[in-house]
Amino acid sequence: MENSTDKDFIVSRGEFLNAKILAKYLEYDFIDAKDLIIFDVNGKVNLEKSTDAIKSKIGENKKAVVPGFYGRNTNGDIVTFTRGGSDYTGSLIAYALDSKVYENWTDVNGIMTSDPKSDPHAKTIDKLNYSELKEIIEKGAEVYQGDAINPVKKKNITIKILNTNEPENSGTIIKD
Repeated sequence: MENSTDKDFIVSRGEFLNAKILAKYLEYDFIDAKDLIIFDVNGKVNLEKSTDAIKSKIGENKKAVVPGFYGRNTNGDIVTFTRGGSDYTGSLIAYALDSKVYENWTDVNGIMTSDPKSDPHAKTIDKLNYSELKEIIEKGAEVYQGDAINPVKKKNITIKILNTNEPENSGTIIKD
């Protein structure tokens, strides 16, 4: 069960508390990621059990805020993902709910031609397919978590990478 001195539990609390606050503000249900994302004994996401949990806890048309970045193992302990785990949480939810589109809001205008922090001339790439996205990630881009591609790719769910600070920007669309 949850151990309040465990590093993964402690690290997950920022995401947990932010989601609680956002759910209250939006007047949406808060659903804890530990009740949705289930890791197997090898530390990998159990897609079948997670899908079942997501379908039963969120279902269709429910307005909910779910913290990303973590789930629970078979002992009930909190387990965090590697960097970009919120991307993976979102793609698992999109997969389980048979979504048409998964919007991933971040701090850049989508996938860029280079790092916009070091290149003021970086341009947004309008469209990519899943293979192109994977290739960009393998070359070091940190805009999307690599493991998060597979669940959405399996069901050909469109990914939109959008900028929270510039919501009018069209971002990048990823689909095959």
